[in-house]
Amino acid sequence: LFFRLCRVNAMSAVGLGHWVVRPCRIRTHHADRLVQARAASKEQGLFLTPACERLLNQGWTVDDSFAPQLVSSLREEFMSRFENPLEVSADRFIWDYWLVPHQYALMRTTAEAFFAPATYQLLEERVLEWAATLGCRSCSPMWLSYYVDGHAQELHTDAPHGPFAFVLSLTDFEHRRFTGGETQLLKQETVLRSFWEDAGTAKEVNQLFDFIEPRLGRLTVFDGRIPHGVRQVRGVQDPREGRIVVHGWFTEPTPYFDGGIDEDIATGILNEHMAGVFEEIQKLPSCNGVVVVRLDVGPDGQVKTIDVLSCTLQTIDVGVDRYEVVDAVLEAIEAKFEGPVFAGAVFTETVSQEPTGITLPFIFD
Repeated sequence: LFFRLCRVNAMSAVGLGHWVVRPCRIRTHHADRLVQARAASKEQGLFLTPACERLLNQGWTVDDSFAPQLVSSLREEFMSRFENPLEVSADRFIWDYWLVPHQYALMRTTAEAFFAPATYQLLEERVLEWAATLGCRSCSPMWLSYYVDGHAQELHTDAPHGPFAFVLSLTDFEHRRFTGGETQLLKQETVLRSFWEDAGTAKEVNQLFDFIEPRLGRLTVFDGRIPHGVRQVRGVQDPREGRIVVHGWFTEPTPYFDGGIDEDIATGILNEHMAGVFEEIQKLPSCNGVVVVRLDVGPDGQVKTIDVLSCTLQTIDVGVDRYEVVDAVLEAIEAKFEGPVFAGAVFTETVSQEPTGITLPFIFD
């Protein structure tokens, strides 16, 4: 397997069928994630970002401060469309009642069809910036859904859509008049450990599932392979009072970089070192999922830090310790990329003082 880098800040926005790709830098609105991770240690080396740690350990993470002004604008636009139920306009006829008996029941439309173009573009930009913190550069078309009395999603998985599912809540959960509406995920310990190992202990629903409340402005991101659903909403019929969410998937991560390094030289160096990484990984037990790392390369070609942006590895073989495999994969990556790996690469003078960031995904299937 050979990587071909593409310079992220040289790309124009393109659409791949229905899948959206836009240029996005890791160090934008969420630069503090990487800074905080590095601050935990004074030594050079490999660090897991806080979001990565949560995804690794529990399968999900939340951001309760996602673009507050944008969230407010999105909710205001939704509320205004339903303000006068007697008003007839074309945009009131874009909703699909998605009903799959005993599985899905909700009202949905595409977010792009509902929101004003400028609002939707800003939403897309912010979502992609967040996706980039996990090493993903694209997302699926986004849905806008609302849930009123009787609506729910029963347990299911989203494996084919992308490594991460996301839900952005526009719900006024603090003043809700309904019950239910939480995102429900099977707990990692239930997934990872044989259920029968602890069969002698009684378990109830809160010990088997995590429940994430759809609080206003909360962005929930989770591994879509984990069985999940939405608890049935009860108590309201007005769309404005229901569970209102924008949701979709971050798609497969791809290699990319920003900074002053020469991409042709860097690509050659990467492929040379990748051979050693793959050789070590092939010795490990079978697993699936993604690992995405970001190399920060100084003007001298020295890899200053290696940030693990996301890791969703799950072992396939019975009896294999998942965390031992994760450690072995990360150690193999660190061993091949620490130090003056890019000492022979050419850097442009205009960014000679700015480190180059190289994002590398490893996809296991």
